[in-house]
Amino acid sequence: MSQLASEYGELVFKLMTHLVPVSRAKSDIQIADDLYSKAQAEVTRLLSEMAKLNESGRPDPEVFQALQGNFKFHQTQTVKYADERNAAWTAFNQNNLVFQRYLLTQLREIGCKQIPVMIEIRRDLGLTGDLAEIEAHMKKQWVRMESQFDALIAALKDG
Repeated sequence: MSQLASEYGELVFKLMTHLVPVSRAKSDIQIADDLYSKAQAEVTRLLSEMAKLNESGRPDPEVFQALQGNFKFHQTQTVKYADERNAAWTAFNQNNLVFQRYLLTQLREIGCKQIPVMIEIRRDLGLTGDLAEIEAHMKKQWVRMESQFDALIAALKDG
């Protein structure tokens, strides 16, 4: 029993380690999204300024050229940050899929060790019943969980 408790504790730390790339990608998404939003807001502001200048009836080619140069720069930045955000989402999805696979592998491994412990606990409590049937039922639950996990993986791949 203490061995199983120790393995659960170790699993928590292993899982945290495997989540680092997922967390890093999520941070990259947030940073790129914030920069994209700021660049896009500047593009919108510059377009508004250019429209005001055109509609004022007092064209000023130097001001318009300066606005246009800034617009092109910020438009380029918007595209750059959108690309970085998309790349970060790709990394997040890939790392999340790797993490989910690792998680199931580890849960399956520890779950198989848990079945005999559960049976012994039931035996110690005098809840014998049909222990083979209980073990078969617990294994069947793992099969159901794996099936749901496979559905999750398929959804992550498609999404």
